[in-house]
Amino acid sequence: LYSIENWGVDDDFSTIDNAKLKQFSSLCKRIRGLCINGDPSSSPHEVQKMLHETEFFSHMDYTVRMSFSDFPQSSEPLVKQVISQMCHCAVKAVANNSKNQMQAYRSIDAMKALVAEQPESALLLAEIFKGNFTICRRVPEDLIAKFSELILRERMAGSFVSCYIDFYM
Repeated sequence: LYSIENWGVDDDFSTIDNAKLKQFSSLCKRIRGLCINGDPSSSPHEVQKMLHETEFFSHMDYTVRMSFSDFPQSSEPLVKQVISQMCHCAVKAVANNSKNQMQAYRSIDAMKALVAEQPESALLLAEIFKGNFTICRRVPEDLIAKFSELILRERMAGSFVSCYIDFYM
């Protein structure tokens, strides 16, 4: 992922990064499958430990900090898909694991910026704080406001996303 070069123009050369993003997207799907379905011989904690030891959180941080303006406009849906998949993987990686929650917490500023546009980042943020009283004491006020805005937006749209409420529990 670190080798992706972003020229920020929509030309014949910019499509080279699309192949890299698609490959990374495929890797995210595989990791998510491992996190969700697991390996019968590995416990969920062992899978989380493996993700921690393979520096998964470094890649997650890089991914959530990617700027859409660094990519050609035609790549925006693919970039959003990669961010979404990385957040889905990270939700499983941090679930009930205080060490991994702390690792992911380091990316909170980047995730806050994504909350309104990328609902998956809200799922991840809720899971980072879930059951971790050490981190809960550090919840930024603007993040509380963002979750409140999400709840109101969903309510006005006539829908309800329970994980937004879970953030407050």
